[in-house]
Amino acid sequence: MRDQKHTEDTYDYVVVGAGSAGAVMANRLSEEASVSVCVLEAGGHDRHLAVRVPAGLPKIKSDWDWNYPAEPDPSRNGFADTWPGGKLVGGSSSINAMVWVRGNRMDFNTWAALGAEGWDYESVLPYFKRAENFEGGADAYRGVGGPQQVSYMRIDNPTIPAYVQGATEAGLPRNEDYNGATQLGAAIGQTSQKNGLRESTARSYLAPALRRENLTLRTHAQVSRILFEGDRAVGVEYVSKGRTHRVRAEREVVVCGGAIASPKILMVSGIGPEAELRRHGVEVIADVPGVGQNLMEHPHAFMKFQVNVSTLNTELKPLPAMKHGLDFLLRRRGALTSNFNQGILFAESPTAKWVDLEMQMYAFGVNAVTAEEADEYGLSHEIHQVQLDKDPMITMLPAFLRPSHRGSIGLRSSDPAAKPVIRYELVGHPDDMEGMLAGVKLAREIARTPSMRKLITAEVTPGPDVRTDDDIRGYLRVAGFTGKHPSGTCRIGTDDDAVVDPELKVRGVRGLRVVDASVMPQVTSGNTNSPTIMIAERAADLIKADRLQSLIACRPASAQVALAR
Repeated sequence: MRDQKHTEDTYDYVVVGAGSAGAVMANRLSEEASVSVCVLEAGGHDRHLAVRVPAGLPKIKSDWDWNYPAEPDPSRNGFADTWPGGKLVGGSSSINAMVWVRGNRMDFNTWAALGAEGWDYESVLPYFKRAENFEGGADAYRGVGGPQQVSYMRIDNPTIPAYVQGATEAGLPRNEDYNGATQLGAAIGQTSQKNGLRESTARSYLAPALRRENLTLRTHAQVSRILFEGDRAVGVEYVSKGRTHRVRAEREVVVCGGAIASPKILMVSGIGPEAELRRHGVEVIADVPGVGQNLMEHPHAFMKFQVNVSTLNTELKPLPAMKHGLDFLLRRRGALTSNFNQGILFAESPTAKWVDLEMQMYAFGVNAVTAEEADEYGLSHEIHQVQLDKDPMITMLPAFLRPSHRGSIGLRSSDPAAKPVIRYELVGHPDDMEGMLAGVKLAREIARTPSMRKLITAEVTPGPDVRTDDDIRGYLRVAGFTGKHPSGTCRIGTDDDAVVDPELKVRGVRGLRVVDASVMPQVTSGNTNSPTIMIAERAADLIKADRLQSLIACRPASAQVALAR
């Protein structure tokens, strides 16, 4: 039988994953015409109506999501969750809720204090600005002219301004731009959309870059392992259509698989905790104990309220739906542009030093499609398996932004195709449970404000029977769910447990970097797509600077001076 392995082309850079970070890397690295770049994506293309039209979010197919199974969570009565990961071009930016939140200034200053030199707020702000084309215009904090369109939500419903006003009546400031000078306050939501359509990094970064001859994208290419010669990464092995292929990287391999896939790829390639690797029969290239550790997530909960005005639950019946369809076709506005960020607030719990609560609001309510998928409150933990409630509803989504618990990603076996082992306790740490308790109480406080009392007729979920703090904790143990923001498993640092250094180079080896949410030393205060794009923007500059230095080093002394200028 003929050997199914063969060596393919050689490139300067091989990028693993075409998601939120990988698409950025592909674009920025291929800007230099003399550099060749190959991007490997396990999934297929993103040209699907359910992906492009924001309201198609519940119709996202399971084939486009890795749906990583987690171990039973003791803090949620043994519930075994699934964790997402986009399995198509654009990665998770093609299946997420399109919520555009940079995080808090203190997040990045804390990163720097934890050993991530050069990742403080003042250092990363230019990269946030460079990425953006913000509908609200440029200022000291916001950018225009960048690849990534950022727009205000495009839905008109009286419950949305009432929510923002109710938050101010509860004591929060009105904040026109929570991605600007300060995060604290209530606002209309900002989204990663363009003309009412999802603007994933597949659209914003990768599509225009694919016109370049020096950029190659290979889809349905599932990476098996990184290839090494000694301690240097020299390429990648991947499987496509049942055949095993290899592609060589002359300069660097850049892993952009996300906080679940990236540590798994490192470990099956021989980089990780030595004992873990040997237990699964993996040859050890570098003993890096922190690989797969420091897993973080944002706990969330649903708070549903019935209202006395029409919401998207009632407006998507045949006649009103026609109106919304026309509104979308003619103005790119209305229900079809809906995501989960129509109103949003950022607040501080009683013990917080800076913002640690987020609460998104949207003018509809959802429940589980089938009884088998529902918890005892009728809710589904899976965003792609929900349906609209029949009555007019709004939903508030409290989230705790600075979790204390740390979970892990481990190997199930040495088989690259095996799903990793995910261990996480969403509300197991007392700080995380109390943070969520504060979020639920804030939602109820806003629901009692004059602006909201005019509209709300009943609290549906968790409902009036959930009264005491212990009642709420019991509700969270059943209905708490992940925010789909896994991070931290290949964290930046200079200590022995760090996985990458401040330039995102993997410790113990050469020619290998990790660029995605896994490098965050601490998860940001909000949704993670925007800071992941920022990480990739800065990483591209770091890689380009290294290449320039190597070119200078190879030139005669007189030419070195000219190049350095």
